[in-house]
Amino acid sequence: NNTPQLGVKATVAGLPSFEAIPGSLISKYVIGGSINNPVTPHVLTFAELNAAGTGIAKPWFNRYLNTLIQLDNFAFVNLNQTYSDTSVYKATQNRDIKNCPPDGNNTIIVRTSAYSNFAGKQVAQGRGSILSIYTIFNTTKQLLLRDSTDVRFTNPYACELPPGTLLSEDFQGIGANDQVLTLANWKNIGEIGGVPFKNALFGPVKCAKVTAFGSGAPAAMTSWLITPSVNLTGATAPKLSFMNAAGFGVGATSFKVLISTNYNGSNTPSTATWTELPAIWATPPATNFSDFVSSGPINLSAYIGQNVHIAFKYVGGNPSATTTWEVDDVKVTAL
Repeated sequence: NNTPQLGVKATVAGLPSFEAIPGSLISKYVIGGSINNPVTPHVLTFAELNAAGTGIAKPWFNRYLNTLIQLDNFAFVNLNQTYSDTSVYKATQNRDIKNCPPDGNNTIIVRTSAYSNFAGKQVAQGRGSILSIYTIFNTTKQLLLRDSTDVRFTNPYACELPPGTLLSEDFQGIGANDQVLTLANWKNIGEIGGVPFKNALFGPVKCAKVTAFGSGAPAAMTSWLITPSVNLTGATAPKLSFMNAAGFGVGATSFKVLISTNYNGSNTPSTATWTELPAIWATPPATNFSDFVSSGPINLSAYIGQNVHIAFKYVGGNPSATTTWEVDDVKVTAL
C-alpha cells in the first residue's frame, strides 16, 4: 500500500511475511532519544507538497512523507461532521479539507481513527492552519492528526467572504437541534442562569434560538450571543442586518441587539459598555412562531475606524417571561 513500515522479513507457515522487529534486536535498528522535545513542522503550500515527489517513480520517496507538516488557509468541506465514526462499528473516516482562495482550490483527506479520543468532536469551524503527519496510501495523499488541537483555525469564516462583507453567519454549519450553539470565535454565554443559545433546526431552516421556557429553566436568566470582532477601519457606510423570529410570547421578555467597542471576550460581557442598536423586531404570538422579519439595515457609521462586537442579549425567566427568540443570517457589510 506504499506505506513505509519498520519490520523484518520472515517466513510464516512457509510463506514470506513482514513481522515486527524482535524486542532483543530493537536497539540495533532504532536509536532512542529524549522525550518531550518540540517538533517544528514543515510549513508548506499544497503545490510544494505535491512537488516534493514529482518525477520520482516511487511516491513513498516524497521527502515529507511521515513527517509533521503544516498547511495554511484550509477549511473543512463539510462542517456538519465529527472527526470520525461515533457508531458501534468504529470505522475510520476520511474528512476532506480544501484550500481557500487565493491559494487555489485543492483538497486533501484528513483520516482519523474512530478510536481516537476526539473522534466524536465536531470538525473545526472556520479556516486556518492544520498540523498533521503526511502519509500516502497507495496513491492517495492523506493527513493524520495527532490531536484535534492540531487544527488551528483562527478565522471564523470557512473561506473568503464576498467583497464588501465584513461578517456573515447563516448558521448552516451548526449541529443537532437543541444542542448548545457552537460557532468559531463567537461567544455564547449564559451569564445569569447558565442557559446559552441553542441550535434550532426546522426543516431547511437553521438558526440560533434562546428561551427561558421549559422544565428546570431559571427564574432569572440573561444570555448573550456575541460575534467575533469586526474591524470597521476604512469601512464605507457599514451596516448590520439579521433576520429574527419570536414565538410563544409570555411576559416582558427582553431581546436586544447591542454593540461594544471595549468588550474583551470575557464570560462576563455585562462588564463591558454596550449600546443598543435600533432594529425591526418580530411580534411574538401567544402560540406558535412568527415569520422571520428583517432587522432592516442598521447604520454602523458611528463606529468607523474601530473594532466592534455585536451582541444579541436575552433577558427572561421561568415562568413569567419565557418568549422564545430566534436569529439568522447575521451580516455586517460595507461599500
